[in-house]
Amino acid sequence: MAGYPGYYLIDTSPIELRTFPIAERPGSSPQGRTGPIAREHTDLVHETEEGVLWVYPQVRRRTWDMTFRITTVAQLEFFETLHLAVDGQTHPFYFVVDVDESPPQSYLVRKEKDFLPPGLTTPAVVNDVFI
Repeated sequence: MAGYPGYYLIDTSPIELRTFPIAERPGSSPQGRTGPIAREHTDLVHETEEGVLWVYPQVRRRTWDMTFRITTVAQLEFFETLHLAVDGQTHPFYFVVDVDESPPQSYLVRKEKDFLPPGLTTPAVVNDVFI
């Protein structure tokens, strides 16, 4: 069984690895429902007065869609603290896939800009797996 993910900020001293209080939901990891890792492409398209399109590639990046089932106020506060520490998507941070892994895999990432939790929910158990 894999351990919990974690993160550390690059502007703190000393660097402290913080472990998430819960693991992501099944099917939301980098090998989840969108394939190994989804890719986002953003282009700037300009159309001239004559109708000629000029396409300028902008962002090419890998994206993860990770979902966490929040069941306690403490878990919600953990994610709110992360949101405030990185100021939404302003500051990148290192995301550690599994804090128990040796050596740990870490990725420089940005969080989505908003913090809009849907509220606390009660976990369901299907085939002995929390979802």
